Amino acid sequence: MKFSENLYTLRKSKEISQEKLAELVDVSRQSVSKWELGESYPTVENIFKLCNVFNCKMNELINENLSDFDLLSDEIKNTKKFYERFLGYADTYDEGRPKLPSKAIEILKTYLDNNKIETIIDIGCGTGLSTEVCTLFANKVIGVEPSIDMLNKAKTKENEKMKFIQGYGNKTGLEDESVDIVICSQAFHWMEPETTLKEIYRILKKGGIFAAIDADYPPVINKDLEILNNYLRRKTAIIEKWENKWATDKSEHLNNIRNSKLFEYSREICFEHIEEYDQERFKKFLLSQSSMQHAIKYNYNEIADDLNNLDDNLYNVFKGKPLNATYSYRMRIGIK
Repeated sequence: MKFSENLYTLRKSKEISQEKLAELVDVSRQSVSKWELGESYPTVENIFKLCNVFNCKMNELINENLSDFDLLSDEIKNTKKFYERFLGYADTYDEGRPKLPSKAIEILKTYLDNNKIETIIDIGCGTGLSTEVCTLFANKVIGVEPSIDMLNKAKTKENEKMKFIQGYGNKTGLEDESVDIVICSQAFHWMEPETTLKEIYRILKKGGIFAAIDADYPPVINKDLEILNNYLRRKTAIIEKWENKWATDKSEHLNNIRNSKLFEYSREICFEHIEEYDQERFKKFLLSQSSMQHAIKYNYNEIADDLNNLDDNLYNVFKGKPLNATYSYRMRIGIK
């Protein structure tokens, strides 16, 4: 069963109304209704609350069992199941991840023949952190995102210049040769490169630019914080083994662009960007990484003590003051 069906079944078995469950979890009745209809997904914090209400484990509630994954068909692994990895933590992602530096688009603009940008497409846009920046440079910006949870968060930011649609890297639904720039910010490694690049080539105008943009994690911020990030990443990597089967090595982005033979010119461009973090935002940065979220969803006992001690460990570094974090960016581009 899916999460929505599990929730409905558990609620009925406990003879709890939607109104009562909403009160216990501290959300609206409409939120509970949307969860049961499969129209939205609760945050990880609310999943914790639901588990307490029903006295069950997370994997029992959301019915995600690692041992079941190998039984799924490759098609399912590469589509619905694959893109559900970000369900339930759009808010944490939105507040903890770095925003795309405007410098990235400024650089791309220099490669356009007339330096004019009419339309930018952000594929794998998540909650719109990179899409928002594009509105400073283009009259029309469209974010394309497969995850309904991320998409719903992004849609709260829509305006006259920017909108968001559900789609995939290799199936955007956009018109041929209609786009000046396509970006994939922190996302291209989750896409099948050959079919995605063909789709990007199809929608780009002649002379248009594709850019795969990635920041190196962790940022340069503090030795103890960087060690903590790497420690948690290694400890939770086992949870993501199935994802790693499908992810592309970021270092191969430029080779994939060149090997496609679709682009007239390609290269890698590096730059730096500084963002400010306080303790709470850096905590959300750590928790926003997909391996951590999977560990939380699966009640992975190996990190229970680490999560319990996380606030204290972060306070020992931040001590109530913000710190600057320097991100190293790598941008691999292809010009049609």
